[in-house]
Amino acid sequence: MFVCRLMPSTTCFLLFPLVQYASAQTAIIDWSQVRVAADGSTEFGPTVEVGESRLNASGMLGYFGNSDGFYGRPSWTEIVQIMENDDGRIEALKVLGDANVPRGRVSFRTASGHQATERMAIQLQLRDDPSDPNGFEWSPGNHQMVWDLRLAPKSTCLDESPQQESPFPQLDSRFWRPVGEAAAYSDSLLYYCRFSVLGPNPAGHAALFYRVSASAVRWVANNYPDAD
Repeated sequence: MFVCRLMPSTTCFLLFPLVQYASAQTAIIDWSQVRVAADGSTEFGPTVEVGESRLNASGMLGYFGNSDGFYGRPSWTEIVQIMENDDGRIEALKVLGDANVPRGRVSFRTASGHQATERMAIQLQLRDDPSDPNGFEWSPGNHQMVWDLRLAPKSTCLDESPQQESPFPQLDSRFWRPVGEAAAYSDSLLYYCRFSVLGPNPAGHAALFYRVSASAVRWVANNYPDAD
């Protein structure tokens, strides 16, 4: 197999031991070799580009909640907005965050220019001291964002979201929708309903991010402007 190492000067060589095949056309990358530098560039180490499952980035976009303690507070739900910037980087912008990385900051991001795929190396933005406005730093890229490949209408994604207790009054805990709001969806597009984050995690397991209602997110932002 012909393989290239993505380094300042590209070196190509034959590689067999680090590559396994899940099917005749799908190659599994040795993700333990993936590292994302501080500037967002990626060093993949020994890897292949054969049969990589590229996804439609537009189906990833939207709001997602996490309630399993990935951010260090098991009883709290944090919300991110998955976005794609001009250079193709997928970013998770905090909409409802915490003192360490509050709303308005990027929670995690993929490598610059890396096309959307089922599994992507990501960097987490970290801060140990919430009182230090200059204390933000990026992790070395030892986490992975893994998408559930099932496509569905947005309403179906919301209907199948985990039952979570809402941290805010007047919000329906099932759909993260303001109580009394009609469930009207005219969007006929298909979306990915959820993704997981693999890697070091305070909860000790893969973190699940599930799609939540945009209207509920707006409601939280308007009614709790001082929340992290």
